[in-house]
Amino acid sequence: MEVPIGWITPNPANPRKHFDQTALEELAESIKQVGILEPLVVVDKWDDILAKNDDNTRYRLVAGERRWRAAQLAGLERVPVVIRKLTPKQELEVMLVENLQREDLDPIEEAQAFQLAVSRGYKQQELAEKLGISQSQVANRIRLLKLPREVQQDISREILSAGHGLALVRVAHVPELVEKIIKYFSERYTSVADAGKVVDWHVAREGKPLFSVSWDSPLFDHQEICIKTKCKMRVHGKYEHEDRMKPYCLDEKCWSKHQGAAKQQKVDQKLQELAEQSDINDVSELPVLDDLPWDSYEVFTSYVPIKTEDCSADCEHLQDAVKRGEIVKACLNPECWEKKKKAKDREQNRKKREQKQSFEAIKDGILEMAKFRKETNRKLLIYMAVMALCEPVRSTSWTHEKIWKAAYEFFGWPGGEYIGWRNEEMIQELFSHLEKMDDEELCHVVLFGLLRGIDPDERVFHLTLGDQSPGEEEIA
Repeated sequence: MEVPIGWITPNPANPRKHFDQTALEELAESIKQVGILEPLVVVDKWDDILAKNDDNTRYRLVAGERRWRAAQLAGLERVPVVIRKLTPKQELEVMLVENLQREDLDPIEEAQAFQLAVSRGYKQQELAEKLGISQSQVANRIRLLKLPREVQQDISREILSAGHGLALVRVAHVPELVEKIIKYFSERYTSVADAGKVVDWHVAREGKPLFSVSWDSPLFDHQEICIKTKCKMRVHGKYEHEDRMKPYCLDEKCWSKHQGAAKQQKVDQKLQELAEQSDINDVSELPVLDDLPWDSYEVFTSYVPIKTEDCSADCEHLQDAVKRGEIVKACLNPECWEKKKKAKDREQNRKKREQKQSFEAIKDGILEMAKFRKETNRKLLIYMAVMALCEPVRSTSWTHEKIWKAAYEFFGWPGGEYIGWRNEEMIQELFSHLEKMDDEELCHVVLFGLLRGIDPDERVFHLTLGDQSPGEEEIA
């Protein structure tokens, strides 16, 4: 039958929420020419005792809202309808099937329709069987509704795919992180297959670890605090090089609060133990260096130049203090400390100068001893031979190991196993061979070490010895 168009109201449960205006205008033009060929499907609202009729309309649309809107644009006063008697459940089924058979229903509209059906008593498996789709498709669509509204709108506008949105569901409750990941998607092409990996990486990068790690290990019982309370900020993620997922906390403030409380508990317990072992009456009265500015104190440690013996025992600035749960000696007068440090540095520099002068005198004596005479100092020759083999001229074609082994082979020495760079055992073995050689042989070892490692492109070699290669007669 035909009814006045004003008697019909749209169905609030209709999955389709967006209608392309251009397409509606084209359909309206067609309706002006040939009318509506396929009737609208409606239910009589008067049959529904519980229905509110505040708008004084008689019929509620079940299928054909797009044609109804186009008919309004075309100026039609009456439209053809088929009136069906449907239960609310049947009415929802008809709308779902009618809309899902169309290709232009976006994923968020599908998700809202599925969620409405579930809220009205449908099981996901039952709904999937009715619509001829898989239960996982129903579940995944509904999961998209966990995303922030802005992200859902991006999916509806096809700025973001449903697959990318599904990867973001795990962190949907952290809008700041979702925003960073979407920015990453927009700046770098990311396939749906890789979207999950990107989310994993961002979780690991932005989160605080809830597992043992070499840095920032949680000191609190995260099993008790995070898992038992089912905290949503506990999310698994991983870096690309890792082989398995690990838990992270995405609420840095919460993590830091528990970490701080655990640290303080640990410090208090340790201080109590130290107090029982030491002669300090009340550890709580000691200054806590962790609470003071870093430049207001200095701590006596094994690697600082100033020692406690450099200060007088009755100095008021020399005190026991607490540092990271330990009782340490500290100076609370950095100016005095700096003055003592400069004096210490001056003393050490003076000693270094004296040592250098003394060593220079020793080297001068060695050079005087090295002047060519009939008898050359044997210890000097052995030293030069060892250094020539252990510190050869660096080159691209010869390594230290090759020169070492070549020397043993050339001079016919037994042994010669290469253990490591200037290994103590290797040096001792070399000494045993060199001490058996006369001065001329020792000079030969020195020359061997110097010449064996020469690079063929070395400029000095070409200017001096490059043309000294023996001819055939000399070789013969």
